[in-house]
Amino acid sequence: MTEKKYVKGRVLGKGGFAVCYEFTDMEKNRILAAKVVAKTSLTKKRALEKLLAEIKIHKSLHHENIVQFEHVFEDKENVYILLEICPNETLKELLKKRKRITENECVQYLV
Repeated sequence: MTEKKYVKGRVLGKGGFAVCYEFTDMEKNRILAAKVVAKTSLTKKRALEKLLAEIKIHKSLHHENIVQFEHVFEDKENVYILLEICPNETLKELLKKRKRITENECVQYLV
């Protein structure tokens, strides 16, 4: 198996136990979102179980309005979850800005 090469770019956001970066896949010259989880945050069994469940669920989701899972790998310090990059704002960002969406808008996201 050949080793993939990625270049880490700007920070896209920060969450409870991860930082999301823009990563460039050098082989395909494609930009992805990389959720980077420090292994130091996975010392408790529950945190590791939560991460593994997230990966399993995300791998199984296939919908045009859900970012696509691409790849997962790890090194000595981090676990990297690579996802399709969201070029527009996320639903969470939209709700934070507008507080609510209409029923018709909701249907557009869910169908």
